[in-house]
Amino acid sequence: MPISKAKKAAFIKRMQVVFASYSKFFVVLVDNVGSRSIQKTRLEMRGSAEIVMGKKTLLRKALSIFMEANPGHMMGQIEQFMYLTTGFVFTNGDLGKVRAMIAANKVPAPARPGAIAPANVNVPAGPTGCDPGQTGFFQVLQIPTKIVKGQIEITSVVELIKEGDKVGPSEAALLDKLNIKPFEYGFKIKKIFDNGSIYDIAVLDITADVLTSIFCASIKDIAAVSLALSYPTAASFPHSMGNAFKDLCAIVVGLDTYSFPLAEPYKAFLIVNVASACGYTDSNYKDLASLQRLYGPRGLIIITVPCNDFGAQEPGSDMEILDFARQTYDYRGLMSGKVGGCLGTNKHPLFQAFIEQTPLPELTWNFFKFLADSDGNLVGAYAHDVLPSALSPVIEEVLSRSEHRVDAPRPAPGEL
Repeated sequence: MPISKAKKAAFIKRMQVVFASYSKFFVVLVDNVGSRSIQKTRLEMRGSAEIVMGKKTLLRKALSIFMEANPGHMMGQIEQFMYLTTGFVFTNGDLGKVRAMIAANKVPAPARPGAIAPANVNVPAGPTGCDPGQTGFFQVLQIPTKIVKGQIEITSVVELIKEGDKVGPSEAALLDKLNIKPFEYGFKIKKIFDNGSIYDIAVLDITADVLTSIFCASIKDIAAVSLALSYPTAASFPHSMGNAFKDLCAIVVGLDTYSFPLAEPYKAFLIVNVASACGYTDSNYKDLASLQRLYGPRGLIIITVPCNDFGAQEPGSDMEILDFARQTYDYRGLMSGKVGGCLGTNKHPLFQAFIEQTPLPELTWNFFKFLADSDGNLVGAYAHDVLPSALSPVIEEVLSRSEHRVDAPRPAPGEL
């Protein structure tokens, strides 16, 4: 039925107000959406958004009149979306909230012959309510069935229609017989217009947490590059200071006549060569994190040293290794950089100092452990198959001995 001139004029006048009043809109597809569903959505959005549907020739006419009066206006970009079954949802409110309202208004619909399936359709296993005389119907569709208590029962889940396939008459008849309405139809958002910018719906999924995560990842990359190039930046400075403090503590461990105030609280040291891809990684890191929480406040300092010498099981950068230990196991002890190694003449200074106090010529594998007291004296050396938790009695003894010992203070810096 043709639209009267009066209604056309009223629609064009209304659109002049819409174009001038709103700065945002959703471009939506309304395929298979009935007028009743559109009306329901319109009522629910009242006060938050305005839905515009209409003949595209009439919309273009309204837009051309508006652009003549407002040359260069950003709404001129809407013309590219005036095609086929598109509609528009105008708003000045929060796009995320309006999007949720659009997504919530979907209507279940049966599968009609000839329709293109918008999603996969599976027929669930279980009783169908159909009498045994209809077994042949299921056999035609190759659906496994059996007779149970006088009715047909589907024995396993069947993928009946794949997304994008055309629904056949037999599939539609079966779904109707089983009273299954597999599809949901509603507005499908294609694009978003926001104050002159046009972007995909996926942009609304970018939350503050996502942005924070991306920012933190970038900071980590900058810090890693800066540390590798020995070029200080704001991102790498905290790590450089931390590494310097670790090196100073490592030096103090091996000295009997020198210390500095910040190193004094540490009464025992556990040094471990670690690897992220070793068979002992999970059990050892869990124990190390637990020991740090238990004995750290009492003066135990755990220093892990990444080692790639055994089976090439620690190939990552310093930042990657530290992130792995913290994020996977919540390890909060100290971690040295990959300076030197665990074997030969290039071994880490900590390992070089302690291996000389044992009968061993070299470390034997990943997660070898050295326990030392506050004076740097080796208390014990433990192989990879001894879990850190097994050292609790010895650590307790070393800490207790240090807590009750009264010694003359070590010389302060500059007094040697």
